[in-house]
Amino acid sequence: RSSFKNNHRSMNPAWIFFICVFVLELVAGYWVNHVNQMLMVDAVSRVANAFYVLNIDPPHLAAIGFVWPPLPSFLELPVLLFWPVFKPLATSALAATVVTAFFTAAGAALIFNCFRRFEVPVWVSSISVALYALNPFIFVYGFNGMSEAIFIFTVVWVVTEFVQWIKDEV
Repeated sequence: RSSFKNNHRSMNPAWIFFICVFVLELVAGYWVNHVNQMLMVDAVSRVANAFYVLNIDPPHLAAIGFVWPPLPSFLELPVLLFWPVFKPLATSALAATVVTAFFTAAGAALIFNCFRRFEVPVWVSSISVALYALNPFIFVYGFNGMSEAIFIFTVVWVVTEFVQWIKDEV
């Protein structure tokens, strides 16, 4: 990884991609989920499960249940702490949008860093990451609140680390 240089004087371009993708996903999710009320039922169920954990007496993680995979609901818990300040986090399932937007943006940053570790030119890396992040399937999964964004991030992480491991071991 010595060829991947980190310049402490300026922001790492991967962070710029992360922030841009995260903001785009949040804006799209707000528009689709809150303004147009086009909610994914599964995403609403996951937010509801997380909401139950925080708003029952006494609070306990068992309220998430195991009807749905518990990881998305568990990840939404910190976001739902801000529900009293911004009600649409729960009422429009925007907590799920925040989580999926985060994982989509993190996936874009991982891909960019992988390209840079292999010394792919910045302009090629940037175009490739933009094409990835703006792919309709990736983009929609990034704001709809479903668990696919978490799965896609995990696959991207595994593949980029596997490729790096192969490079380092050869």
